Parts: sequence; C-alpha cells; structure tokens
Amino acid sequence: MTGAVLSYQKETVDTVELRFKRKGIDIFSKRLSEFTGLDFTKIVDNFNDELKGLLSYLRVRRSELEAIGLSKDDVSIFLTLNMISSFSLWLGFNRGQEYLKSAKEDLENRLKERVSSKISISEIRSNYKSGVIIPTNLTNLDDKKLIQLKNLVMSLNSWGNLSGLWIIGGIQDQASKILSELDNVKVINVNEDNGPAKARNIGIEKALAADMDLLVFMDDDVVSPVNETFKLVCNNAVKGRDIYSPKIESYLSTCYDLFHDLDGTLNGVYEPDTEYKSLVYGTTCVMIAPVFIFDDGLRFDENFPLAAGEDIDFCIRARAKGHMIVPADDLVVKHNYGYDETKDSLKKFVSRFVRYGEGNRLIKTRQPQYFDTLTYSIRRPTQNRQKKATIFPTPIKILSNIFARCLE
Repeated sequence: MTGAVLSYQKETVDTVELRFKRKGIDIFSKRLSEFTGLDFTKIVDNFNDELKGLLSYLRVRRSELEAIGLSKDDVSIFLTLNMISSFSLWLGFNRGQEYLKSAKEDLENRLKERVSSKISISEIRSNYKSGVIIPTNLTNLDDKKLIQLKNLVMSLNSWGNLSGLWIIGGIQDQASKILSELDNVKVINVNEDNGPAKARNIGIEKALAADMDLLVFMDDDVVSPVNETFKLVCNNAVKGRDIYSPKIESYLSTCYDLFHDLDGTLNGVYEPDTEYKSLVYGTTCVMIAPVFIFDDGLRFDENFPLAAGEDIDFCIRARAKGHMIVPADDLVVKHNYGYDETKDSLKKFVSRFVRYGEGNRLIKTRQPQYFDTLTYSIRRPTQNRQKKATIFPTPIKILSNIFARCLE
C-alpha cells in the first residue's frame, strides 16, 4: 500500500518570507526529531524549494478545511500532521534505495514464459470464483493481530463467491495452524521477508492455477469489508477489464485517523480531466481485479522491498496495458491504522510516511513521469464531516503550537 504523495510544484512562496519563517521551521524540525528519534534537522536544507511550495499549499488547504466545517483546533492539528507527513516523505526519499533494473528485467523474462489462458468476458458466470490475497507477517505471540485476521476471514467467508483465501508471508507455526483451520484459508509461509509484492505474486500464481475469475488484494488490518456494495463492485469488476479501488475510512478516531480520511492517504488520486471517472493509482489496501489481466505477465515488481510504492508502480503499468483504475466511490472500507497506543502513535505515523518516501525514491527511478501527473491530480478524500478526532497526543499539540507561527 502507498499514501498519496504530496507534490508542490504549482505552489510558490516569497523567498524573503521563507527566511523570516525559517527559525520557526528549524524549531519544528528539531522538536520532531526529539519526539521520534529521527533526524529531521537537515530536511529544510535538502528540500528548500519544496518547502516554499508546501507553506503556500498549506495556506490554501487551511481555507479548504475551514470551508468543510472543521474547527480551528482541528484545522491546526491537520495542517501540523500535513507538515509532519511531508517531512517524513522527504526523509524516506533521501534514504530510499535505487531501482534495480537487472532484477526487474529478470522478473519480466520469467513471466513472459507463462502460457496465456485468457477467457472471454462473456464466459463469466454469476457464480464466479473469487480469491483473496492477504500478505502478512505474524508471530505466535501477536494475539491481537491474529484475532484481527480471524475476524477479517470471518467477514470474507460470508461472501458467497469466495473460493480461495491465501494468507502469505512470515507466519510462525502456531499462528499458521490456527489460520489454516479457518474455512477457505490456505496459509503459505515465506521464510524470507521479501515484501508484500513477492507475497502477492505468489498468490496470483495460486489463483491462476485454481481457475479463479476475480482477485481481491487486501491488507491484514482491513475491518469487515463484505457488504452488499462490496459484492456489487465485485460483480461489476469480474465482467470487465479494469481494476476497482474503493475509498478507505479509518476504523479508529485519533487525530492521525482524521488526517488519513481527509487526506485520502490510501484512496489514490483522481486522474485530471476525467470527471472523477479514473484514478492515477489505487492502493492494495483493497484492490479488486479480474484475473485474466494477469495472463500476459502483469505482476507486482518484487524490487520494491517494502509496503510502499509497489501498488502505484503496478497501477501505472496496468494503465499502460489499457486497464483503467476505476474509483468505486460508493464502497467505503474500514482500515485499522493501529494508532490505539497513544505513546508510540506519532512514531508509527512518521514511520508510515518515511516508508512511503522510500517507495517514492524507487518510483521516481522506475516511473519518473508519475510525479508530473501527480502535480495536477485531484485529491480523493474519504469525506465524513461528522467524524471527530477524540485523541490528540501531547507531542502533536506542542508541534501544532510551533507550526502555527510558520503560517502567520
């Protein structure tokens, strides 16, 4: 999965004004470093041009948030988290790995050897076979995560079209045994953690061998996804040639969760000039696709070692093959970002965007045109004006007070 990447090439701010605000920004980066144990103090120097655009963008964003009825305090917190997420993206980008072209070519050559078994769309039955692929890493001691996964499986098993559910990754023996006893579940233990791209590719091969008609990629922290809208979207997806992407809504109600909903972190972004009918990318938090699109070798790039950027790269290549990324805006799926532990919530939030930044580095090497497209893309938030944040950790309140001076 990958959150929306902020691009500020359209925005500008006066250089003299930036120097005037530099002191406050330096204090902000220093305190953020103290709270997280990561060094953000050099970010201002390394991304000076982007910082100019960011400050201008946040002023525009402030007006947008006020217009939808957010309180002054909520707006301040949201913009602070926007600043933190941007700094984290830049930090991750700075330390991201370069793309390994030779390994990519090797993967593509192996996939070309596969014999195509395409089927006609007209052959799809009403009782089509669906498979779900869930990458995960799970220890025997992680009871909370195991319960969450079992509840997810229970929801998926209520879907009449489900024929196979592959849970793939580093899964210890006792946890594997418990999951394997659940209906439709097949656990595949991968000894080395090569990232979710590898796990999904293993699942794709299993689904093709099992003659599935539809595939759903899903994160292990999705909450009760199956409802009538979910079934309707899947019914539409299996009859076509496109990939469907729902909106993702936070399960919890911390300030971080509110940020993700308003930011549309896991929703992808609308492609410009398409009247909201197509996305630049969707994320594998939940991604729904007809199986036949994988017959010509389309796979996730295993050179993306983290859960970051691999879904964006996949969508760009899928679009190049003629498959649209369709926004299933009526389908809203809940996702547990895991910010229930207040003490470490800021570190978890920062870690998420640092990881996304590392993925961005790989994407820039692999798909450099993506960032130009992103500049003019349209935000896709999960709108829920009634939802209010209930938890505001102390570090965020402190950083918000510092950040307010940067927008005065």
